[in-house]
Amino acid sequence: MPLPEKNMLRCVLLLALCAPLAGQSKPKLRAQSFHFDDYRTFLQLDAAALRDTGVWDELYVSGLEAFVVLVREQFGFDADHLDRLTLTGGMVLTGDDARAFEAVVVLEGNAELEPPGDLGGDSYELTTIGGHDVYTYRWGGDAFVAPTPKLQVYGKPALLRPVLEGRPRAGLPSPDVMAYTAGKQNTLLQWVVDLDQDPQLRAELQDFAEAELAGLRWPEGDAPTTLAGRIAATGDEDDRHVLLEVVLRHGTAGDGLARSEEIGSAGIAALKKLPQARMFWSLLKRVEFERSGTDAVWRVDLGRARSVGGLLTTATPLLLLGLTTVRVVQQAVGQQLLEEVEEEVEPPPPPPPPPVRPPAGGGGR
Repeated sequence: MPLPEKNMLRCVLLLALCAPLAGQSKPKLRAQSFHFDDYRTFLQLDAAALRDTGVWDELYVSGLEAFVVLVREQFGFDADHLDRLTLTGGMVLTGDDARAFEAVVVLEGNAELEPPGDLGGDSYELTTIGGHDVYTYRWGGDAFVAPTPKLQVYGKPALLRPVLEGRPRAGLPSPDVMAYTAGKQNTLLQWVVDLDQDPQLRAELQDFAEAELAGLRWPEGDAPTTLAGRIAATGDEDDRHVLLEVVLRHGTAGDGLARSEEIGSAGIAALKKLPQARMFWSLLKRVEFERSGTDAVWRVDLGRARSVGGLLTTATPLLLLGLTTVRVVQQAVGQQLLEEVEEEVEPPPPPPPPPVRPPAGGGGR
């Protein structure tokens, strides 16, 4: 029996009202959804810019096949399929009001990104969060998830869970990060480290300055607040050069900024004397320094991309060896922990013997 016109109109209105709500019930997951809100520490490799500027072709021609192998070994897909790799970090509560620095790494592709090949091994535990398969490394707590074929995310499960369950983050940078990154052209790799969030790195910088650079020390309360840098493509399209820029930012343009300039100059002079840095001597002679507001800025033209590729070709095998060593150590430690746990678990006692039944017909005389 057909519905009356009033009921039909009511159903149409109800469907029209519910349709938008149904679309909002499960927000679309984007790369930005996983990043920290108001993040002050980040690193980004713009692989798409590498290709668009022509730098990637120059690097590849220079013999950088080892880097392609590195990407395939570590991430499971071809380097040409990657557009961006972004890390953002922040302080999170770890219990008992303690706070620790944690990070999320997001990979964005222009094609389907194959997952790492070792996810199916015993080193990972598979769980489901918000309908997504999440692989957690048993010995380190880091997890992997691919929300879409072109998106992969690495981070602690506690950081990924809210997003996967439908509560995405805004994922916008802090004003300090935006002030550094805004307006930068042809940036290939950039990073900003908030030294208040990483006091260990600031202490290591200070220890190096004191131990290796004639006891130089930043004034109390006027040490750098931020370590930033970028690698960019410069020059004409047919003659691309690569620029390296490193920045130490201070709260004020005072004695601390002057000391950063002094420490930088002393560090460059010390490197010029190291035989191990022989391949970089010509670059060190071209380093330029500038004060810009509260920033101490060092820049150097690394030369044509093809020349930079030669340096990277030399360094990449060492990086491959280091990553392989780390993985072997992780697996060895994990296996040792597993064996220790198995040794600590006592085997269950044997079952009691069956009861002895008297012979049929009773006993005795």
